[in-house]
Amino acid sequence: LQCTERYDIENFYDKLVIYAGYAVGNDGAGATPVLGGTSSNSGVSFFNSPHFAKTAVNPNTEGADESQLLNPAYVYVRSARQLNALGRYPYYWNDEGGLENKITFLQECDVNFGTYGTYVNEKKVYCGVEFDLMDVDSEIANQPIGVPDLDDTYKQFKNIYDGNNHKIIDYCLKSDQIFVGLFGEIRDAVIRNVVMTVSKEGEGYIISSCHPSNDVTKAGVGGLVGLSYMHDNTITNCSVSGYTVQYELSSPDNGGSQIEGLAIGGLVGFSMSEISNCTAENDVKVIASTSYSGPIFVGGLAGSAFFSPVSHCYAGGTIDTIYSDAYVVAKGQHIAGIVSVVNAGTTIRNCWYAGTMEAGNSYSGGILSFVSATNVTIE
Repeated sequence: LQCTERYDIENFYDKLVIYAGYAVGNDGAGATPVLGGTSSNSGVSFFNSPHFAKTAVNPNTEGADESQLLNPAYVYVRSARQLNALGRYPYYWNDEGGLENKITFLQECDVNFGTYGTYVNEKKVYCGVEFDLMDVDSEIANQPIGVPDLDDTYKQFKNIYDGNNHKIIDYCLKSDQIFVGLFGEIRDAVIRNVVMTVSKEGEGYIISSCHPSNDVTKAGVGGLVGLSYMHDNTITNCSVSGYTVQYELSSPDNGGSQIEGLAIGGLVGFSMSEISNCTAENDVKVIASTSYSGPIFVGGLAGSAFFSPVSHCYAGGTIDTIYSDAYVVAKGQHIAGIVSVVNAGTTIRNCWYAGTMEAGNSYSGGILSFVSATNVTIE
């Protein structure tokens, strides 16, 4: 199972050269026989990315020069392993890691995490290697695609992902990152035509266990996106259904005055950009067993929207908050069917909610629960 570490590399592709029936890697060492190799194809170059489909290319036969191949415009996703690699290797997220252009990741078929691999001696393997993508505690566990700009690392997802209306089935993620979802944090990105479903109840989930402090002032979790940052993103024609989208609050914060809050949504946690023609029908919940000094925003579609036009969207499922006797919140709990809290510049048009919520002592509403500015439009 070839799996190149792709954190800071020079090119999208690995280069392989055939010498008299042998394949030699980039370092020119470790030649291994290639079936069918002959002296007639000696010296022929091939390019391959080990993480995605349709990437084994010979420029001599494909009519493309080498410079074009090193920075592709389209990358194809066909399996759970390939989508898992997109989350584990930041090189693919934006041009800061070495890419020279924005990439469109195009999903070409349904991707099923539950059926990926084969069981051998009660362990799931792929190509002879133990490889269980349903194990959220393993070294190869799914990770959010894109993370915040901490320490000037520029690791937000800034490309295009087009699900092509194919399904992502039984995706499982448990993370202590600040923003958690299939995509953790996106900026200057397009997410479109993504359909996330489950084969049966309980098979797919997105769980966050990050807790804010004075160093981390906010955290969010969404079925699709944890944080859609700034106003240059678009999320359109996407659906997340049947998932558990959950925030686990188990470590007390230090009561710092800079705590801005938690946002949990069936589709997006924190949104600062456009959401249109999307649906979310999930089990959205907060489980808290400790005190917390900031506000909590829970929405069927999004937890928080700031300068975020939301249109032609539907949310359903259940919204629940489960608190132990030790739980104390200082700044309020807000629960709503569409968006929990809306801020300046937000518009919500032609949206509806048809689910159930256990509001308890929270501020609650069918569409929204809290408006924090005057220039907000709901129609």
